[in-house]
Amino acid sequence: MKKNKYSLIALDIDGTMVGDSKKLSQRLKNAINKIQQIGATVSIATGRPFSSAKKFSTLAGCNGPLICFQGAMTYDLGREKVLRYLKLDNSIVVKSLDYFTKKEVEVMLFYDDMICSNNLSGWAKNYAKRNEIKFLESKDLNSYKETSPVAIIGISKPEIVENLVCDLKLRLRDDALVTHSLPMLCEIEHLNAGKDKALQELLKSYSFEKSNVIAVGDGKGDQSMIIWAGLGVGIENGHKDVIKSSDMLIPPPEDEGLASFLENLYENNLNF
Repeated sequence: MKKNKYSLIALDIDGTMVGDSKKLSQRLKNAINKIQQIGATVSIATGRPFSSAKKFSTLAGCNGPLICFQGAMTYDLGREKVLRYLKLDNSIVVKSLDYFTKKEVEVMLFYDDMICSNNLSGWAKNYAKRNEIKFLESKDLNSYKETSPVAIIGISKPEIVENLVCDLKLRLRDDALVTHSLPMLCEIEHLNAGKDKALQELLKSYSFEKSNVIAVGDGKGDQSMIIWAGLGVGIENGHKDVIKSSDMLIPPPEDEGLASFLENLYENNLNF
């Protein structure tokens, strides 16, 4: 059986590159460096906001453009240039805020490197602190209906979020992307966001095809790029839908699954 040569590797962060400790292993950093030395382009593809994603990509030593906000933004780190940036239409902001207010869930609105939230449980504030993002608390979010955030996120218990996602997908199916990268987050982004669409756009700047792309992730927000890529790699303890959609599975970060996979790719000169 003929092996395929891979040129672009898109990596999710949380649950894929790092586990609960949020610490990047030296072994994984070394593996990324090795495959880049033999010609691979490695890009982060995450739901994290820009500043946090940029910091992590730099730490990991990735040489490819950065995909963040669940694919709503792509940034060329080398040229310090925004390649793609999709913000929510005002009508979606109004519908989303009205919906979340009725459901009485905690809400985060993302604006570049600032988060605005009603901070009902304190989760949003802690998230902003962890990711070193400016945080603004507002108990009444109605004043933000005329703005254009890059994402709106509802926060609640996983079992509630599953229902929110299903409901909002029906309500906003022709107007916005609704997903959840973490079990407690219901995320709303521009309709043309999504890690798969961000990668499609990115390929226009390169000479290879999607068959030359590997996508690795664990969460529901990774499913689209895992299905789309030439090789979709899921994490063994990831979301059940991702596991079903993956071409192959690797162990979680705690067991150095990604590092081992990239080392194998290096030993085979990017062929698999």
